[in-house]
Amino acid sequence: MLQFHLSKDAAKDLNAHLGDNEPVNYQGMQWYLHRITVARRKCIVAMELQSRFAMVFCGLTKPDFERFPDIFFERLMREALLSLEQIVELQDSQMRSVMELGLSIAEDQVYQTGSDRSVMAHINDVAYLLRQCVEDGYPLPEEDWDAMAFGGKANSMLRKTKHHKDYFYPKEHFGEFWEGLLRAMEAEGNGGLAVDELKKAAVADVPADNVVYVDFRMRK
Repeated sequence: MLQFHLSKDAAKDLNAHLGDNEPVNYQGMQWYLHRITVARRKCIVAMELQSRFAMVFCGLTKPDFERFPDIFFERLMREALLSLEQIVELQDSQMRSVMELGLSIAEDQVYQTGSDRSVMAHINDVAYLLRQCVEDGYPLPEEDWDAMAFGGKANSMLRKTKHHKDYFYPKEHFGEFWEGLLRAMEAEGNGGLAVDELKKAAVADVPADNVVYVDFRMRK
């Protein structure tokens, strides 16, 4: 499950996907979305709660917002494979396994309004870096691979949260998450623990006790 928490600005453009606010489901991945404008183009900064891994989606148009669930899933899979390839040498069968895991996780996507002060502070850091890159003369990273290259910089920034004893790099945490799921899936095939149980444990260990829910949906 992917549970998205949208800022006021993000909710304006993703209003079509919004449902009623639900309690945080710690058996799913928690992503926070914020919409900013850079170089007169709309961009979404997405950040995962536990790893603080960030993805940027730049130059979005109305049709892009309408199909955002598909756009997000496609990027998530590219990022997952890239993160894993920096840790292990993936075989074709393992790549297929990662895709299966991704489909399982993203099968259910829930969009609702809400914010987290700590996550938003880190999102603002990414937004600042994006604006700074454009001001320095770099093009807005609208294509996937350009956005992922920018993400390589953003996710190499040291992070600290009250739930982590030490500073950490988001890209490392994100890669370790997918590696853990992949190993669990392989272990399940060899009679190990069920991957569903390990998947739940992997995404459920850090609570977000400062989540604030606000109804930002546009009224018709």
